[in-house]
Amino acid sequence: MRQRLGFIGLGLMGKPMALRLLAAGYPLAVHNRSQPPVRELAARGATPCASPREVAAQSEVIFTMLPDAPDVERVLLGPQGVIEGARPGSVVIDMTSGNPEVSARLAARLQQHQVAMLDAPVSGADVGAREGTLAIMVGGPRATFEACRPLLEVLGRTIVHAGEQVGMGGHMKLANQILVATTLAGMAEALVYSAKAGLDPAQVVQALSAGPGALRRPGAQSPQSAGRRLHAGGQSRLAAQGPASRPRHGPCPEPLPAGHRAGHRALLRRA
Repeated sequence: MRQRLGFIGLGLMGKPMALRLLAAGYPLAVHNRSQPPVRELAARGATPCASPREVAAQSEVIFTMLPDAPDVERVLLGPQGVIEGARPGSVVIDMTSGNPEVSARLAARLQQHQVAMLDAPVSGADVGAREGTLAIMVGGPRATFEACRPLLEVLGRTIVHAGEQVGMGGHMKLANQILVATTLAGMAEALVYSAKAGLDPAQVVQALSAGPGALRRPGAQSPQSAGRRLHAGGQSRLAAQGPASRPRHGPCPEPLPAGHRAGHRALLRRA
C-alpha cells in the first residue's frame, strides 16, 4: 500500500509538485492559504484539509513548499500546526528555499515529538516542478533520506544528499543561488551594454551562446532573453537574499555585492 502523503503550500512550485505525487498514485492530503489550488487538487482526488494539523494527522510524509522560513515555522510549530497532528514516526520534508539554521532548529523541535525532518530545497523553477526534472538538495539523516528517495524521484531528476544534518540542503541551495545570481547579473550587464552599443541583442545571444560565457545558461539563448519578453520563474528576492537567509557562523559573503544588487533591481524594473 502506498504511503499517505500531505502537501502544504500549493503555489507556483508546490501545486505542480503535488500534482505529480497525485498522478503517481499516492493518497494526498493538501492545504493552502488560498482555496483555488486546493479545489483543483481535490477535483483530481486529493483530500482538502482546513489546517496543517489536519494534513499531518492524515499523512505519513508531509511536504511543505512555502515562501520563506517564517512561514515554515508557523506551519510546523504554530497554532493548528503540523506538530499538533503529526504522529511518531512520520517525516516532514521541507522544500522551501529558507534559512538553514531555522531548518536545523525546527528539526530539533520535531524530533522531540519523534517526527523526522529533511530540508530539501530545489532548483529548476516551475518548469522543472511540472516536468519532474528538479534538482533536489537534501539535508538530514541518510536513513531518512533513503526511505524518502522514491518520493523525491517523482519530483526531481538530480537528487543529492548534502549531509547528515538538517540544514545542509539549504546551504547547498544558497551556493546555487550565489551562482545563479552572479550569472544572471553578468548576462543582464552584457545585454544592456550590447543594446547601448547599438548591437542586435538577438545576434549577441546567438554569438555568446556558442562560447564559454554566461549565455550558455539553459534558457538564456531564447528569443525572450534578447527581446525582453520575460516570464517570472521565481522570485527576485531569492537571487539577492539578505542576512535573514544566511547562516551567522563563519565568513559568508553576500551573494551579490551591494552595487550589483542595486543594478540587478534596476534592471528588473526596466525589464
